[in-house]
Amino acid sequence: MEHPVDDHAAEVAEKEIGRPLYRPAGQKGSLLLRLAQAVEHGAQRVAGGIHGGCVVRGVQPPLVIAGHQLPALGLNEGGVGGHIRFLQNITGLWILQRLMSEWKLRGEEQSYDTILPQAADAEIDTIIPVDDAEFMNPENMETALLNYCRNHSLKVPGNKAEMVKCVLQSLAFKYREAVAQLNRCLPSPIHRLNIIGGGSQNKLLNQLTANALGIPVYAGPVEATAMGNILTQAMAKGEISSLREIREVVSHSVTPQVYYPEK
Repeated sequence: MEHPVDDHAAEVAEKEIGRPLYRPAGQKGSLLLRLAQAVEHGAQRVAGGIHGGCVVRGVQPPLVIAGHQLPALGLNEGGVGGHIRFLQNITGLWILQRLMSEWKLRGEEQSYDTILPQAADAEIDTIIPVDDAEFMNPENMETALLNYCRNHSLKVPGNKAEMVKCVLQSLAFKYREAVAQLNRCLPSPIHRLNIIGGGSQNKLLNQLTANALGIPVYAGPVEATAMGNILTQAMAKGEISSLREIREVVSHSVTPQVYYPEK
């Protein structure tokens, strides 16, 4: 749950329902690496990401990353089982979601199944800074995107497919920057990226990310928040013994789709 109940509220609820109340991690990012590492193999270092309106990009380092090493907007955060993970919040699919919503309101609704293949074939290399304030909550996202390109002498997308391609390849570029920042703080580089949550279904973004990072991208599980909540509550109840067993349950329940860098 995003806002866990306090101890008093938990006691009241337990009396009302007549059974124990098990509280999962209070922020879904704290379940991120538990699920992302469920498909980890060998000694490879894995970074995880939750794709949605924003992206939580994280890694569990062997030690807490010192303050002077923290990349911009990064933080050490307590996680399930007493672990510490390092997280960065990055603009995610918010820009694309706004564009899709605006087109629908104009009577120009696009389906992802149609627009993403068109975007994959679009020939545009424009990269925008997705974290720029101009894209946080503009009155009109399409206007903000086109004006930014004009004002910064970038190639202006000429149609919806080019706008989508511009946004997704810009996100992939931002993820490459984020992983590069993390690598500078880690004893060994990240060898693969696990993407979980609803946004992991965006095949084009997954492929563009693999291409930008030059490492494999593992997509799934989609229902990561629900799985993480259920499994951590099962561990609290004693039905699952450890985080290692949580990873085993996930790895036997979900087969991620793998995207390899294209040459």
